[in-house]
Amino acid sequence: NGNLLAGVGTIGTVSLTSSGNLTNSGGTITANTVNLTSTGAAVSLSNAVNGSFGASQVNIVANNTINTASIGANITANNISLNSTAGNVTLTSALTAPNSISLTATPGGAGSVTTTSTLTTPLLTVSSGTGGITINAGAATSAATLSANSTGVVSIVDTNGGNITLNASSGSSLTLNASGAASGVTAAGALNAATTNITAGTVGISFAGVNTVNASTLTLNSTGAVNAVDTNIGNITLNASSGSSFTLNAS
Repeated sequence: NGNLLAGVGTIGTVSLTSSGNLTNSGGTITANTVNLTSTGAAVSLSNAVNGSFGASQVNIVANNTINTASIGANITANNISLNSTAGNVTLTSALTAPNSISLTATPGGAGSVTTTSTLTTPLLTVSSGTGGITINAGAATSAATLSANSTGVVSIVDTNGGNITLNASSGSSLTLNASGAASGVTAAGALNAATTNITAGTVGISFAGVNTVNASTLTLNSTGAVNAVDTNIGNITLNASSGSSFTLNAS
């Protein structure tokens, strides 16, 4: 097991790796970048871990599930990364980062990312295995830029009040509800999900150019214009859909 004690002064980078359980029961850790890694067990935080200055980053890597019980409300940084290499990421309390949040749960296995509370950040990147990604049902993100990749089911509510940039994403199925009245979804990468369901507000929905969707079952609803290119080879089932204007190119 590893235990990192409190430090004094301004530190550029703090990195600690353990093959067993890793804790910081000794006190608060503050540095520009904090890397805490357990290659064989869990990381648990009993005191604060603070990233300092503008590019501040806290990276947690654990060979076990990362949950609110293990990290508490102990992370403060502009950029937060939680990576479970042999488990899930399960959050029941709000997580906030002014620049970015990255959540990864065993992408090559059965890992899942779930939250029952809010993820407040402008840039959210989520990756999981067959357990999927669930950020809905009382939980949501406010991200203006979003990437979600899973070998399971993806379901996300995004409350951002403007346009949401959806970077390359994937899932066995993917549902994205841009719930703001003036919201929109604009793809900035390909979306690969056999069943795709996108909802947006007045800014509309755009999958154009090389930023296409590959879905055999598709649902697109917006109070704005809808413009989508679907590259699925074969029949495309278009469920009840709507927009102020609607263009679907089955290419």
